[in-house]
Amino acid sequence: MTTAEARMQKFAEIAARYEISLQFATRLRQLEGYEIVFLCDDSGSMGTVV
Repeated sequence: MTTAEARMQKFAEIAARYEISLQFATRLRQLEGYEIVFLCDDSGSMGTVV
C-alpha cells in the first residue's frame, strides 16, 4: 500500500468513526496540505453584543 493509499484509508476510517457524511468528507479532503489553526477566546468580551 502506498503512502497516499494509507492516508486515504486512515481518512476513511476517521470519517466512518465520527459519522462524517461523504459530501462533507470530500470537502474536508480539499484542505489536505493546509495547516489548520484554531484560535479560541473564552474571555468575557466574546459575549458582548455588537
